[in-house]
Amino acid sequence: EGTEYLVFTHDHVDHIIIDEFDGNLENGMEIAITAGNSGFILFDQNGKRRAQSLMGHAQGLCAGRYRPDLPGKQFLVGCLWGNTGTRSLFSGNGEKLWTIEPDVTGAYDKKLRWAAGRDVFLVNSSVSAAGLYDGYGRRIIPFPEASELSAIDRTFWAQDFTGNGLDDFVIQGEDALFIYTQGDAI
Repeated sequence: EGTEYLVFTHDHVDHIIIDEFDGNLENGMEIAITAGNSGFILFDQNGKRRAQSLMGHAQGLCAGRYRPDLPGKQFLVGCLWGNTGTRSLFSGNGEKLWTIEPDVTGAYDKKLRWAAGRDVFLVNSSVSAAGLYDGYGRRIIPFPEASELSAIDRTFWAQDFTGNGLDDFVIQGEDALFIYTQGDAI
């Protein structure tokens, strides 16, 4: 109930994540979706809409502990058009915390566990924006090598390569492979 407008407006769900997000175990899990022009929507575990943000064509979605000072997890949502390239961070309750626009291309970012109890996100959509960003929307680590990789060639993934329980990440291009890790991991 309450999602009928998605059908009638021809919107759709691009990403869905079901988990405990707000930090309150007593009210059950939450369901987060990006739904095109219907934006970002957060439901309770029974499907009742808790929050919605009409922010443009919401496309990318990843949840993590971007802000350890807040309860639960937060949602990073990226827009494909109608605010192209914007990224917004929402609390586990669905409250918008901030919006940034590091570039004007699609926003399909990747969450990484970069420090114990704290996640960051990887922006790799353009050379000018490439880097790791923190839970306040600040680029904390730029990629000097980003200019060597074309947007078409870039592939990236995260995994714990060093065995320290944190994510390292690899960016693969046509003629280059870059592996990034924490400074004390090697």
